[in-house]
Amino acid sequence: MLKFEKISQEEYISYFRSTCPPNYDVNTDAVAAEYQRLRAPERETVGSSCYTIFSPVDVRLTRYDTSFVTVPTGFKFVSNKNDVVCMIYPHTYYGSLGHMELADSVHIVNADDYKGDNEGHIVLRFRAAEDINIPAGTPLALAMITPYLLTDDDDCQHFKTPTPKLYRKLH
Repeated sequence: MLKFEKISQEEYISYFRSTCPPNYDVNTDAVAAEYQRLRAPERETVGSSCYTIFSPVDVRLTRYDTSFVTVPTGFKFVSNKNDVVCMIYPHTYYGSLGHMELADSVHIVNADDYKGDNEGHIVLRFRAAEDINIPAGTPLALAMITPYLLTDDDDCQHFKTPTPKLYRKLH
């Protein structure tokens, strides 16, 4: 099984609550309506090797702003295979248009990430060298699902633990 799946509406709303300032009142009705409009990642053509991830919100990246803009996608990558990885890149249009980049260069989603305390919610952080406006519902990023190999002497026995709350706040 390999698929993109919506996180729960509760987790989506919780994400906004956890990242806003303490006294900020999150409009849960507006966030719930936004959740209903989320568009699942999809291939744009039969020859596409990547799944397009669509922006759930209007995104504005400001030229040479050194801070990153955080975008919650509302989706997780689910896999029952331990030898595949989902790699996420800025959409090629924005990469060439405004040198848009991800905070982690290539966002890696492993098969066991969906077990985290945030339901495996794919949250991306971007910045750009030029002003870029990305309207809600339009392509934001590209996700490539690919197999990977392990070394012959690999002996890893560890499983992913839930995402620490501190790490979640930083993202």
